[in-house]
Formats: sequence, C-alpha cells, structure tokens
Amino acid sequence: MFSQQCLGQSWYLGCEMQLFWCSPFLLLPMWHLRHRLGGGLKWGLCACAVVLAGAWVTIATLSARREWTSNLFLDDA
Repeated sequence: MFSQQCLGQSWYLGCEMQLFWCSPFLLLPMWHLRHRLGGGLKWGLCACAVVLAGAWVTIATLSARREWTSNLFLDDA
C-alpha cells in the first residue's frame, strides 16, 4: 500500500512544531480573558473544543475521500 513510510522522529518533530506555533493562539486568549467574560478557562476550553472538532472533521473527510485505512500497517497485497 505505502511504498515509503515516514521516519517516526521527523513526524514527531513536525507535530511538535505545529503545536508550538499554534499554542499561543489558544493560551493568550485564556490569559487575557481570565477575569472578563466569565473567565478565561471557559473560553479556552471552548476554543480547544473547536480546534479538536475541526481536526476530527478534517481527518474524517480526508479518510473518506482518499479511502485511508485506520491502520498504517494493514497491507492489501
């Protein structure tokens, strides 16, 4: 199925870098709104839920359209 697999360390570093760049957009609103609008924790959790739901929808859509399996080690051969 897959002729080449990604190197696990580089995949992890790529994910870590994306989280590093995206985390200020989630943490700064929580910090600045901690005393306004009913507390920053509530708004921060809502923002995290929106990001998580968006990731789930993206993964589900890509998996359905490209017919990806849930197991990378499953071989059709």
